[in-house]
Amino acid sequence: MISMICANITASTTMTGKLEGFEWRVLMNLKNENWLENRNYLEQNWGKWTKNVRYDGLILCVKIGDLWKGKGDSKFSFQFSDKHSGFFYVDVKSPLLRYNKSTINNAIKESALKLPIKFCPKCSKKGLVNFPISPRKKVCMKCYSTALQIEELKERDSANKKLKRKVETFKSEGKKYLLELWIHPKSGRDDYCCYFGFEKRPKKNEIEKIAKKKKSMILDDYTISKVK
Repeated sequence: MISMICANITASTTMTGKLEGFEWRVLMNLKNENWLENRNYLEQNWGKWTKNVRYDGLILCVKIGDLWKGKGDSKFSFQFSDKHSGFFYVDVKSPLLRYNKSTINNAIKESALKLPIKFCPKCSKKGLVNFPISPRKKVCMKCYSTALQIEELKERDSANKKLKRKVETFKSEGKKYLLELWIHPKSGRDDYCCYFGFEKRPKKNEIEKIAKKKKSMILDDYTISKVK
């Protein structure tokens, strides 16, 4: 069956004169006749496998971090998780196919030596402390999530204040419509929002012209509302 699929792809290539990216990957994988067998074995034995281990005073949950990496004959990784939803990946150089449920314990013990288990500088609780809130400071996942929420609230508050100032300016200028236009830079930089005031409701081609001038990849990410 595998040989037949390979032959069909090869024949298709001869007719078209080129091999598409997807067909190339399929051909390369199917040429290794153990590929599907290995994938099925990994899925059945490790797909839902988890193990709780005690290390350095913590109870950690371990699972395979990248089950589908390679064909099971290349390195894989463990994903360690703590009770605060913190996680950390540790690469294992040996292929997953070499292990079974008994022999994998040694690999877990060796990998655990690389875990960033510390006391969080924010909450003083012990856990996987590897989430940066500044260039020189890392915290646990719980404190990291809190820091993100605070930062999001600050950004939202700043955006609301900016919008309020814009609306007041547009009112004083006699503008009746507010255009909120999101710019998605072609350079790959972060998206940002711009506000424009209009005396008449702006048309689609007007808005697209502004978006193009701002070098946005997307031209229709906007909302129009009345200035109140």
